[in-house]
Amino acid sequence: MNFDTAYLSFLGDGTTFNDTLKSFLNSANGLSFASTTDTIKEDAESNNLNVFPYVDLVNGNTQLWKVNQGSYFNTELSAPIDPIDGNKYFLFEALYDAEEGDGDLNTQDFVSRLYSNCISLLPSNTTGVSFFMTKDNSFSSFDDSVFVVISTDKGQTWTKIQGFGRYEDVAIPYWKEEIVTIPDSYRGQTVQIGFEGLSQWGNVAGIDNIKIFPYVALPVTIVNFDAKRSGNVNNLSWVTTQESNASRFVVERSTDGKNFNEIGFVAAFGNSSTAKNYRFVDAAPNKGNNYYRLRLVNNDNSFRFSEIKNVKHLSYAEMMVSPNPVAQNMRVLVEADKTEKATLFITDLAGRRVFNTSVNIVEGNNTLNIPVSTLNSGSYVVTIQLANQTLVKKINKF
Repeated sequence: MNFDTAYLSFLGDGTTFNDTLKSFLNSANGLSFASTTDTIKEDAESNNLNVFPYVDLVNGNTQLWKVNQGSYFNTELSAPIDPIDGNKYFLFEALYDAEEGDGDLNTQDFVSRLYSNCISLLPSNTTGVSFFMTKDNSFSSFDDSVFVVISTDKGQTWTKIQGFGRYEDVAIPYWKEEIVTIPDSYRGQTVQIGFEGLSQWGNVAGIDNIKIFPYVALPVTIVNFDAKRSGNVNNLSWVTTQESNASRFVVERSTDGKNFNEIGFVAAFGNSSTAKNYRFVDAAPNKGNNYYRLRLVNNDNSFRFSEIKNVKHLSYAEMMVSPNPVAQNMRVLVEADKTEKATLFITDLAGRRVFNTSVNIVEGNNTLNIPVSTLNSGSYVVTIQLANQTLVKKINKF
């Protein structure tokens, strides 16, 4: 199934992002699996995208998906979003919903869909979709989302399968692999698979390394993978409910969520249909963020990765603000590496102080309740001045 494309452009208003509307006509052959071990892949690197080259306007008149090259950064991100590999990825460049931001799918919210060519699913196997999505810590209270959706009528109607929030409590944006199972009711059908981005507060999200594949019997089924700090060490634990010809679990660690190195391994039980518990201690974690994943290696040296877990070891303090935007009462969350006195103040964008107070910060987690009901609507900057560090967050006040 090919797509004939029509463009209609409106010029002259000085704004470029909404000048062009697109419409597609579905007409020709699609994609299919060569075998039960085949995988259909899309990594955004090709100049002629053959799986996910199509975008759709759902609400509003603006196309929010694009192929981004290199780093992306705006004022709400604590660090840039960099490609997971290569130099390109799909970017959902969301718009800020200034009127409502309530998550209701109405004319004030922005929804845009990135979708695939037609794909013929195998009748004999359940189909899975895996992809990497960026997670970041901006605007925790209004969670812009991405939904995996499916259509059986050439994009006329779409059904949501599973949704994924963008927000996660991480110091810097990182890529996390997500896996979705297509319901068995779609076996043997020709479908299109899409990613539907919902923008409430203008937060971006990246998508990359999309794979669509038939499920086969997995040699290892892992559940309850967890990583926690315990004093100066990090404890990792996981449980398998099934093992077949499993060899070992290689523990890998990263400081950025992308580049991993092996730090040890645990031998697998091998063959089992009952729950098996495993543990690993990282006795020398890095300062800051420690991202962990397991490489599940089989006896034939084939492998796959677990999900990624994050544990923080602070060498500096960190601050979050919730909710943001805020109406009356604001919670300032501070995770500190030591106990000390500090000053918290709020300034407007002209630099004038509109609030000032002294606070006691203790080692560990701190929650500071700050009233802001007397502030006028607008944007402000919250600052906590520590002895050797300044913490800064931008907020919006209703």
